Amino acid sequence: MQPPTGNARSGSRPARILIIDDHEITRAALRALLRTEGIDVADAQTGDPAITAAIAFRPDVVVVARSIENALTTFCDDRTW
Repeated sequence: MQPPTGNARSGSRPARILIIDDHEITRAALRALLRTEGIDVADAQTGDPAITAAIAFRPDVVVVARSIENALTTFCDDRTW
């Protein structure tokens, strides 16, 4: 059995995934792959753009590159909401 794609959610919006990675080539490849499956994709490099994108885009899933995970966690912990 294959996992459902963004189009499999009958009657609702497609799945939304936010990609946070400091490498543009990685973000571009993931964007292209996920969009072919009907998934809405947004991306950000790191820091403020990632937080802004998450708030505006309201993703179902956030994919964070391991290389920036600690920096983003520290950023989020220090931020006053």
